[in-house]
Amino acid sequence: MMTPEKQVRKELMQHLDKVEGLWYYPAVAGPYSVGGIPDIMGCYKGRLFGIEAKAHGRRGEPNRGCSGLQVLQMARIEAAGGFAMVFDGGLDDWQKLQKWLAQ
Repeated sequence: MMTPEKQVRKELMQHLDKVEGLWYYPAVAGPYSVGGIPDIMGCYKGRLFGIEAKAHGRRGEPNRGCSGLQVLQMARIEAAGGFAMVFDGGLDDWQKLQKWLAQ
């Protein structure tokens, strides 16, 4: 059975697969990974991005359910000139992603 967060990630990756020229990597935790890295790391038009997928309904939680380390890593991505966001599949998240892709 797929968890709600995995379902959000799956829908997001299906969408990203359709964007011509976009490369992404579904980051996985392991002994050689970096803690707090967003679920999906990628590049589009020479721009780095990181997207942290969360289950629907976590918006009421602090940082939309992200850990302090996840928040820190997304801030580092943005400080380096990249794009980072938390994504739960809500309409506003789709709009924010589409706006960034259109730049």
